[in-house]
This record gives sequence, structure tokens and C-alpha cells, in this order.
Amino acid sequence: MDKQNTGFAAEFIVAAELARRDYNVAITFGNTKKIDILIEKNGISKQIQVKGLKHRKDYNFRLKVDSLSENCWYVFVNVNRHNLELNYEFAIMNYNEVVENLRRDRNQNDNAIKVSVLDNPTFRNNWSRFE
Repeated sequence: MDKQNTGFAAEFIVAAELARRDYNVAITFGNTKKIDILIEKNGISKQIQVKGLKHRKDYNFRLKVDSLSENCWYVFVNVNRHNLELNYEFAIMNYNEVVENLRRDRNQNDNAIKVSVLDNPTFRNNWSRFE
């Protein structure tokens, strides 16, 4: 699975999870660079940027700082591509939390969120943060 397919898979996985939780969901399909998914529930709308990894061995979710938006939520997804028997892992963060957790990726010329964010109980699978 290449990087683009991992990204598409992550977006569809998040959209499906949100639809399952009774949100109205629209995927932007690359038409808006800073927003992947728009959701609405009970008259409240939110914008979401999705970042996906094939597996935990990728270590970091890479981000471009100039693409971050204060009005956006961020969902980081491990799609567990190498073991399809495992569940997906999610971390849900707001803009300020992303900024606080950004680290310089030593191997790339980007900033990154460490994969360990998936283990933080504040963020891990915490879909209620959208309510």
C-alpha cells in the first residue's frame, strides 16, 4: 500500500466511523487541501484533517506546519495494513494539541506527531471530543 492509498484508506475509515456514530459526513476528495472531511451533527459542523500510517513501524505522522488550521480537528489513524486482523487505532486532537505535540522529524524535512499519540488516553479513540 503506497502513501496515497494509505491516506485514502485512513480518510474512508474515519468517515465510516463517524457515519456509524450518526454524523452527517462529507469527504472532500482533495478539493480542499486543508480539510479532508466535513461533519455535522445536531446543527454543529466540524472540519477534519486525517493523517494515516500503514503501521506503527512508520513511527511518525508527518505534518506541514503551514497546512495546520485553528478551526480544524485532526484524526491520526494507524490502518494496521500489515495485520488486517488488528483493529484500527485513532487519536483525535484539536489544533492546540497538535501544535503542542509537534516534533521535528529527524529523518524527514517535516514536523511530525509521534505514533505514541495513539496510546494517550486523552486522544485514543475518543470520538466524544466531537460532541
